[in-house]
Amino acid sequence: MAALACLASSLSMGGAAASERAHFRSLRTTSTSISMGLPWEGRLARGVPLHNSATIRRLPRVASRDNFYGTGELIGLLERSARTVAKHWQGSRLTVGELSARKGGWLDGHHSHRNGRDVDVAFYMRDRRGKMAQFWRFVPFSHSKGARRGPRHLQFDDERNWKLVTAMLADPEARVQYMFVCTSIRKRLLKQGRRSGASTELLRAAAAVLREPKVGNPHVDHFHVRIFCSRDDRPKCQDEVPFWPWYDGVPPDGDFTEPPTIRWRTARASR
Repeated sequence: MAALACLASSLSMGGAAASERAHFRSLRTTSTSISMGLPWEGRLARGVPLHNSATIRRLPRVASRDNFYGTGELIGLLERSARTVAKHWQGSRLTVGELSARKGGWLDGHHSHRNGRDVDVAFYMRDRRGKMAQFWRFVPFSHSKGARRGPRHLQFDDERNWKLVTAMLADPEARVQYMFVCTSIRKRLLKQGRRSGASTELLRAAAAVLREPKVGNPHVDHFHVRIFCSRDDRPKCQDEVPFWPWYDGVPPDGDFTEPPTIRWRTARASR
């Protein structure tokens, strides 16, 4: 339990510099929304809309459907994380797919996304010149950096995407439960984190939330982010396992789920 407490503490804003805490406080979003039920059978009351901004871009392919409503915590998470990335790479814009309908409920093309706690997020991409690139739909990637289908000149941006993961994990209000993504992208992001000097605790936290779904869409072209219920929305809002150490409540059985240990593959010595 001591190791878990250390991990949770390392992901909180309590250990951040004063200037960083002030930066996050200035970006907080007041929430009047209410998330009810589970992500796959819930509803949303007083959903908060996500707007286009200097750092946020609605995915053109689904923009006309206007399913861009979420809890205040989720909208705040997206806005704060996008601004954190743009703070390091000026001009960056996070492309966001569908969240939930204004009142939640069934959303065509999605199994979940019903109570304002799920969102699809495009990968940050670069063009051949190394500049940030955007497209009208999600672009799939595999083991190589180049796009797997479609515009092959587009490159997966390891640094920006890793920064997005860390910004979401360090958010002062929303608690991330999942960032669904295919296994190959998960591996490359963890490698990027290791190259950047991330702590073991942060890498384990990323390894916990980054996972490929067991069934259905493997998510080769976007992240599917899900956050835990906010304190204010419980018990109408319901969470299910796993409950990571940064969950800001008490799991039903009283036990947190320990993030996985990462085992790095070592290169074999040449003969």
